[in-house]
Amino acid sequence: MWTAVEALSRFAGELESGGADVDDGFAPVPAEPHLAPALPGRTPGSALAEQVQAASQAVPGPRSIILDCGISRRPGFTHVLCISPAAESILGSDGFARLGEIVGRVYGVMSYEWEGIDRLHLVAGDLPWADLLAEAREALAVFMAGRV
Repeated sequence: MWTAVEALSRFAGELESGGADVDDGFAPVPAEPHLAPALPGRTPGSALAEQVQAASQAVPGPRSIILDCGISRRPGFTHVLCISPAAESILGSDGFARLGEIVGRVYGVMSYEWEGIDRLHLVAGDLPWADLLAEAREALAVFMAGRV
């Protein structure tokens, strides 16, 4: 291992002599990409094509906004919906402002209250969590479809 001073002095010597005086196995990338050796089992550009295809198929929907449902620890509330921090950027400010109202219209939901921007506490009686989550996502899907 060289010190910084040794490395700089070696580099300066190479510059003065017009190039590297020691063959350390360095080979620059060919100027023509088709001359570069291919990696086994891969084709150039395939990873980029897969990323573009995946990005074009990923459409934000209710599952990317209403993430999960659980037990609310807030007094007087029975359920809590975990909302994505990106919900406002997906729905827009107006849509995000109406999210509580949209979920509040689900059959069985009697009231709702926000805690921050990522927790929506609900009074929903004895509705099962899976049913409430599915119904809330369905109500949001209807709202999103009407906005398109």
